[in-house]
Amino acid sequence: ETMQHEQGQVIGNVGLLDIRHAEPASIEAIERIGNVGTVLYSRATAGLLTKLNIGNIGSSLEVSDDTQLIAGQLTIHRDYFKNQEDPVNLMVAGQMIVQPGVPADELAQGLGSLYVAGQILCPEHLIGVLQTKIKNLSGQTVVYAADARIVMGKLKLDAPFLHGLDDGASLLVLGKVDALELLDEPLLKAKVRELQVMGKVRCHEENA
Repeated sequence: ETMQHEQGQVIGNVGLLDIRHAEPASIEAIERIGNVGTVLYSRATAGLLTKLNIGNIGSSLEVSDDTQLIAGQLTIHRDYFKNQEDPVNLMVAGQMIVQPGVPADELAQGLGSLYVAGQILCPEHLIGVLQTKIKNLSGQTVVYAADARIVMGKLKLDAPFLHGLDDGASLLVLGKVDALELLDEPLLKAKVRELQVMGKVRCHEENA
């Protein structure tokens, strides 16, 4: 939210503020900025931080001008780095998902510096490579099995779904799990080795 006062421009609360390409003249009209979650600045614009009247700042990061800013959800799939000549620097404000099929050597060569304000989900066999790339992380890292089945949204966990799984399946749910029917315990134990949920679960007390 932005308002114009006689003294200058007033900007409300901001989740991510990028001043890497700002100039002194471009901020002169700003009287005040509310609370800011993360401020991105370059070496050249570091001095502008003290000239901006900002409320509370969660974190401030110096990142290069060529760092790509991704707001929301980013999925790194097996072809993400194809035909890429130079490593890419990324700043992710949101959720970053690394899929199991990404070759480890391509992840190591294709990804430069990584900054994340949010959540990382990475298969266990790639987490070592990814950790060498992380320059700053404010959030949570979730490591999941390489053979995990990823479900986005809502999962209805019932008997037909369980029968359709291979024995010892690993499930990663980004959303909600509804197990509203009373599930057979031996079937549940046989079919589901691991259940990771980034969200909510509703189930019978007997299955809890």
